[in-house]
Amino acid sequence: MPLPMQAKFHSDNAKYRAYVGGFGSGKTICGVVEDILTMLEYPGIRGLVSRRHYNELKATTQADFLKICPPGVIESLNKSTGLCRFINGSEVYFWNLESLDALKSLNLGFFHIDEASEVGYDIFKALQGRLRQSQDNEGKEIPRRGWLTTNPEGHDWIWDMFMHRQAQKDAYFMKSYHIFRAPTTENIYLPQDYIDDLRSTYPKEWLDKFMSGEFDVFEGQIFTELSKERNFIPDALADLAMRYINERCPVRYRSIDHGFTNPTVCLWGAIDGDGNLFLYREYRKTKALVSDNAREIKRLSLGEDYIQTMIDPSTRNRTGSGRGISVIEEYSENEIYCTPANNQISAGLLRMGEYIKVQPDRINPITKLPGSPKLFFLPGTEKTFDELLRLAWKKVKPNSDRSPREEPIDKDDHGPDALRYLLMDRPQGETPEGKLDPYEVTLSYVRALSRESDGWADEPVRSNPVPMLVALGDFQFEVFK
Repeated sequence: MPLPMQAKFHSDNAKYRAYVGGFGSGKTICGVVEDILTMLEYPGIRGLVSRRHYNELKATTQADFLKICPPGVIESLNKSTGLCRFINGSEVYFWNLESLDALKSLNLGFFHIDEASEVGYDIFKALQGRLRQSQDNEGKEIPRRGWLTTNPEGHDWIWDMFMHRQAQKDAYFMKSYHIFRAPTTENIYLPQDYIDDLRSTYPKEWLDKFMSGEFDVFEGQIFTELSKERNFIPDALADLAMRYINERCPVRYRSIDHGFTNPTVCLWGAIDGDGNLFLYREYRKTKALVSDNAREIKRLSLGEDYIQTMIDPSTRNRTGSGRGISVIEEYSENEIYCTPANNQISAGLLRMGEYIKVQPDRINPITKLPGSPKLFFLPGTEKTFDELLRLAWKKVKPNSDRSPREEPIDKDDHGPDALRYLLMDRPQGETPEGKLDPYEVTLSYVRALSRESDGWADEPVRSNPVPMLVALGDFQFEVFK
């Protein structure tokens, strides 16, 4: 008797399906039952049942397949080639996925990847290209489908294909990629002491991933407290949040992480008098000139005033374009006056963590409920939120003398970088008297002018000063750096 989520999986006709669940949720069983049903329904179909490593494939996936398969259905099993043939002519290969080369000659009607989070997207893509068997032995058209069974592994390619694209309302993925999520507790056949032991033995982060089947927790994740429920304002409250920002947050900032091949990201932030930061707008563009970025940023900023626009301090470097002008100077020429940010990574990550964490005695400024972070994302900033959620520490080799959590992976971090620049300027809202503290605002600019790209400069005065426009409120000043 299938479990409720297993029954939904078997009755679904999507081109690609993913059954994702916690330990003991019946993932592998669900997958091999689908394998067998498909082979019985389409005589002569050819399939692939796979896992990354052969030993695990043989000990788990193949063993469950052979155990569940009805008596008398299997005609032969070649242990050396991994080919299993049914009496109706259907065939399935049990192969590992350690190399793409073996997959190139396959002509498949279906494939099943068990523990799919262990393999990369390139494997999945290669198998999609092998789904080309058109008819079974009776002349019936084969639907050519693929399914995955796996534990979640953070915001990886499975999350992107089966959850993220659907959330973005991509019509093709909503039709062709369906996900089925089952927690450990759905399996009524597990002994109760098994579940009790898991809950009493393992920390919450482990239980979220391996028992509840959550994608938002993964190994090496930097901001484990970041949550869409706590830090992201839903569509239903977006209008209320914007009214709050317009009425209570006169202090606005912009922050730019400039790129060309990588995207240029600009974030708009608003600060209230209690120090809450609202990211309410995001601009993101690849392969755009500074003039194009500046034009769009100015268009999106119409009617608003900004205390500062922070930018990556490396933009002060000469570009070598022949004009002898830096990126930050190009932005100034296009009337976006920027201040070089403090680019200290470790300190910046710590500061971001302080804004992300929930403080039990803090009141949420929008819902008015106790227990609130200081950082909030509004609809339209989803890409930066997702990048922040996926931010992970680099894995360090076992023999390395460095701390395994010393630096983050430098990939898909352009939104988080822009946020870090903003927070490292220590943004403040209104003082109790309703005005900005002029000392703190001026001091932030003095600090900015003495920064090197990797931290604080020992000597702020340079031998060859370069004029640069710096913005202070509605005024621009020419200074030398």
